[in-house]
Amino acid sequence: MSVLDVNDFTFTYKNGKTVLHQLSLSLEKGQMLLLCGKNGCGKSTLLRCIKEDVAPKGKKEGTIAVNGGCQILFQDCDKNVIFRSAYEDLIFPACNAGLPEEEITRKADEILNLFGIAHLKHRDTSTLSGGEKQLLSLASIFILEPDLLLLDEPLSQLDEEAKKIFTEKLLLIKNNGTAIVIAEHHTDMLLENSEKILIFDNGNNTLYTKENLCDSPAFPNFPEYVALEHKLGLQPHTFTKQEAVSGLRAIKEQIHSTPLPVFSHGGHTRIACRDIAFSYDSTPVLNHLSFTLQEGEIAFICGKNGVGKSTFIHLICSFLKPEAGTVQIENGYTLGYLAQNPVYSFLKDSLLEDYRYVMQKNHCDESRMEQMFARYPVFADLKPLLGQNPLDLSGGERAKAALFKLILIGKRIMLLDEPEKHLDKNSIEELSFILKDLAQKEFSFVIVSHSPDFIYNTAHTVSLMEEGKLTKYERDVYFPQYAETSLYSVVKEVPIEVFDVKEAEVKADG
Repeated sequence: MSVLDVNDFTFTYKNGKTVLHQLSLSLEKGQMLLLCGKNGCGKSTLLRCIKEDVAPKGKKEGTIAVNGGCQILFQDCDKNVIFRSAYEDLIFPACNAGLPEEEITRKADEILNLFGIAHLKHRDTSTLSGGEKQLLSLASIFILEPDLLLLDEPLSQLDEEAKKIFTEKLLLIKNNGTAIVIAEHHTDMLLENSEKILIFDNGNNTLYTKENLCDSPAFPNFPEYVALEHKLGLQPHTFTKQEAVSGLRAIKEQIHSTPLPVFSHGGHTRIACRDIAFSYDSTPVLNHLSFTLQEGEIAFICGKNGVGKSTFIHLICSFLKPEAGTVQIENGYTLGYLAQNPVYSFLKDSLLEDYRYVMQKNHCDESRMEQMFARYPVFADLKPLLGQNPLDLSGGERAKAALFKLILIGKRIMLLDEPEKHLDKNSIEELSFILKDLAQKEFSFVIVSHSPDFIYNTAHTVSLMEEGKLTKYERDVYFPQYAETSLYSVVKEVPIEVFDVKEAEVKADG
């Protein structure tokens, strides 16, 4: 018997927007369904419709049947955290399900060690990073061993090592018989292990298997090495890294590539942090750290979940006060800040009210909004949403709306905490273009990110945070010595001599 049966299901929101169209699918025990598509296409809507007690309000046609226990992990990690104590938060779902106390204690300790988060057991959840909250929430769901697991962008806030750990655990419970429906933009670690792929494109939803996935006219979440295979005329079938390596090896002599230009930056020092120290409850986080940001520089801050990246951003913004050291901002400049959770970016009941409010407060002419829409087409799909409440938007739409608001007010120094985490691949590429365009106009950026592809395509410099210190590298020094993009992990095995092959093409004689 199927764990999930969806028959001719259509869902229309109260505003008349239909996001699911006569969808039919089934999922057996131990199968994974990967949901792919642009921001706002209906991925989160489908997940919530499957979990009936959190289903959105709107018109439903057709049926959805779940056979067995079903658990969901929401896109916004703050919604998944309830208690101040990390351990209480971990065991709450199991307590709520009525599991015996001894079993809960045993399972909790096993899960903490399995996920490598035993050190969080006695932490106050208000001191956890976004990635740590994400791992804690995942662990609490795994205790229940559900028949069907629904995950909404679970990898979005995890560092590369944590993504690998989570994917390994996910495949472990999949192999033990749990069916999984997962909406995710980071498909590198999931595509080859998914039996079915549901693609949302231009208002339609089409179900594929890997056997016919190449027939899809638009798959927005292909890993970069698969996109390269397509560009070079190769025809992937298993969508694995090893398949890409084999295909590229066969034609590597025919490949000509154009490396990305090396970016230049310089000028005045916009931010100078000297000898910064900070602790949470006597636990040291930043250890006499120093950092500078130059005019026109795009500076990325990288490091594992919980090392203090967001804390450092908050210190620069004066949300927190350092125990020692100084933060200096160049005279005459104020900061623009984009929080990790875009919900905190909005004050009014509609996007339009919110944008008008901040433009008035920052002495911007209202025509600036249309100018920014015209200059950056990636934001054009926000226009139909201007009358909506920001809280009613999808996670990706909200992230894009918050980013547009920050660009709209035009602060010359911007601090962005994981701005790409809920964006689809095309939007991330557009974001990279926008940041580089603004940097040429002498805007400066400090950006926290876990995405090697986004960092490589955008950064001037990359600062690695470890043990409370920052070590700053030029982009081409940092890559690939300290990090690999998904593309380079394949290219290095071929091997192709150059690092950047995104502009690759097959020579005429090939």
